[in-house]
Amino acid sequence: MAARPGSEILSRVSLYVRRGGAVLLTLGLTAGAAAMFGSVAVADGFDWLDVLRVTLVAFGALWLSWGACTALLGLLFAPDPVPRSTSALKGRTAIVIPVYNEAADAVFARLHAMYRALERLGALETFDFHVLSDSTRPECVESERALHRRAVVQLGGGGRLYYRHRSPNVGRKAGNVADFIRASGGAYDHMLVLDADSLMRGRPSSRWSAAWRRTRGWDCCRPCRASLAGARCSAA
Repeated sequence: MAARPGSEILSRVSLYVRRGGAVLLTLGLTAGAAAMFGSVAVADGFDWLDVLRVTLVAFGALWLSWGACTALLGLLFAPDPVPRSTSALKGRTAIVIPVYNEAADAVFARLHAMYRALERLGALETFDFHVLSDSTRPECVESERALHRRAVVQLGGGGRLYYRHRSPNVGRKAGNVADFIRASGGAYDHMLVLDADSLMRGRPSSRWSAAWRRTRGWDCCRPCRASLAGARCSAA
């Protein structure tokens, strides 16, 4: 359901007020910290070294104050509600897991858990899993291949669970993901890249996919279109 114009305006005003408050509070704390330190630094006389010292303290105070203020405002003000969709997922989503000399048994155990979670939700038909390996140790590569074959059999993941090892591993994990987009990005509407040690439950995964479908600007495959020639990975 589309948001009402009035509520959207109020939401934007509230956002600007919170941001403005965070900026003003940060600047106030920074000025106070710099002034307090400056009063101590010039107690025995003023020289240009004091200017450098106060400047460095101000930069440090600015960094710390900004983090503290944003955290405080996040606790004081509830975030804007995020619309949720109960409609069936549409389009295909690639869950990409780059690995590099990782513990293969742990990687595939987490993949197994995510696969089963999506299966229980009835959303599995819109997701494919891709394990992209840049491993250089022969024992790691052998273990990955064996565990992939076992996972395909145990999960019945033929045509939905893929493994690829490449050599040489130009660009490491980022280069592997780029190669995947060039070769297979056009087959998917969305892409979710997980670390090898990531574990995402089925419901958040399906919500991410639904959010991408509702909000084109959140489609993480879209920026690849500008940076990777020939990759048809943007949602239609």
